[in-house]
Amino acid sequence: MKINLFLLVFLSCIIINPLSAQNKSKTKDLPPGYPDRSATLDVLPGFKNPPTGYGEVSFYWWLGDTLTKERITWQLDQLTGRSITGLQVNYAHSDEGGNIWGLTYPGKPRLFSKDWWDLFSWFLQEAKK
Repeated sequence: MKINLFLLVFLSCIIINPLSAQNKSKTKDLPPGYPDRSATLDVLPGFKNPPTGYGEVSFYWWLGDTLTKERITWQLDQLTGRSITGLQVNYAHSDEGGNIWGLTYPGKPRLFSKDWWDLFSWFLQEAKK
């Protein structure tokens, strides 16, 4: 399994590097977050006034207490007006089981169950607001 992961990363690098070389001259057409590799790039204005797509992204841990719409609504309300530009939903893993890392700690609703997907789909719509 580790060899397959290494090959996947290696092949990804081979495929991505030529693409990034082709796009060096097209930095104006690149999506937010794609690195501009121009030798003349002045990064200071971007630090003073970051473009859309950059900013604070909170690591949002969905672990512990049961997840409910009411609880998540309260949490999202706490983040409103705090200059958060995105949320990254995370789960903790143990150091046991699994092929490469430990298995995810159990939660309610169970990760990737129908109830979880229903809640996550609802959460995406609420977070966009």
